Amino acid sequence: MDVVDGSVPRLILPCEDNEEWAKVEEVLRRPLESLAGLDTVLNEFAADSEQFRCKFFTNTPGSESAGRFDFDAFWKHGVPMMVEVALEMPTLFAGVELPLLLKGVNKSVTLTR
Repeated sequence: MDVVDGSVPRLILPCEDNEEWAKVEEVLRRPLESLAGLDTVLNEFAADSEQFRCKFFTNTPGSESAGRFDFDAFWKHGVPMMVEVALEMPTLFAGVELPLLLKGVNKSVTLTR
């Protein structure tokens, strides 16, 4: 964890480390065959914990808990857009230091794009 302005911890983005960013790009550029593949991607990025494995996209679509959410539209439009934006991280956050938004600390981040 780094510090912004000498007092506020800042978020270290994966694109700040070339080796780490290469791993992220490799995962994001893999073709996804289905929504369940998103669970695999999320689990690769998560901390090494078998206790907290993402199964949302494997279990939720088509279930009662999905309600009226349109997972087909999400797969067709949302997933490609999110991957595209994630791959733009080095450009979007060039020269930006993001403070950690910690519980009980009054800070904010403004998104302009």
